[in-house]
Amino acid sequence: MAAVFCCPSGPKPYRPQILSHEPKFVAFLRWMPAAQEASTDGTTEGKRILSDDSSTYAVQVVRQVNFGPLESKRYFVSGDGGRGTNFYEITEGDLIEANFEKLNA
Repeated sequence: MAAVFCCPSGPKPYRPQILSHEPKFVAFLRWMPAAQEASTDGTTEGKRILSDDSSTYAVQVVRQVNFGPLESKRYFVSGDGGRGTNFYEITEGDLIEANFEKLNA
């Protein structure tokens, strides 16, 4: 897997506020370092079909430098029924096909 965050320490909040979906993002941040260390060649093991599993939410990671244009968007879904111990990278088309709804917290 390619590095998700450019800085080894990960993202830092601009205005640290605890939001309703904070535990989900914290679980994603805990999973990220282990996933990047375990990855060897950047390939995936197979296409995830969201309608066939128990993914309850997705995390969108956007790369933007100094308020400029968006450089990339990546999506990760929880692969363990929402416990937040395992995530899989998917495409925006996969999210649309599985009828995921966007929440702004």
